[in-house]
Amino acid sequence: MSLELMKQALEALERGETKLRYEAITALRAAIEQTHGDWDEVEALQASLREHMVEIHRLRAAIEQAQEPVAFDHGIGIDRFKVVRGAFWWHVLIGDSPTEHGKFRSRAGAEKMAADLLREFRNGAFVQHTTPRQWQGLTDDEITEAGHLNVEGERMLPYSFARAIEAKLRERNHD
Repeated sequence: MSLELMKQALEALERGETKLRYEAITALRAAIEQTHGDWDEVEALQASLREHMVEIHRLRAAIEQAQEPVAFDHGIGIDRFKVVRGAFWWHVLIGDSPTEHGKFRSRAGAEKMAADLLREFRNGAFVQHTTPRQWQGLTDDEITEAGHLNVEGERMLPYSFARAIEAKLRERNHD
């Protein structure tokens, strides 16, 4: 029963004064209270969800700004694959190797293969790196703090301690 229907029924029952109507009025009031309480909880959850979504959008925007775009150097690998004419076939030379690869009846076929190899070379065989950051370790105080947080009674929790150190190093070196 919807809240609006319960309110309408309550108004209709409040017009009479019999014992049956009194019991109905009491039951409807309880149902309205319960429904109203549930809606308050739903509204609170919706407000919390909106706050979390705002934070998610803020973090996404910060991540996008933090990512540094790397310009692609189109000269990479340009001389790596060369098309040469053999005694009868066309071939592709790879790098400085004198070994001829493939047998092609036409120069166009060999050039297509060289272009495909260059594309695949650029797509995965060669990764461009930005200047690596200097590794930052932890101070003795930070290690001690992580150790104190991972003690149960008089026992050190080595797995938890290792995870705490790992998290601190990741935080320091990946931000």
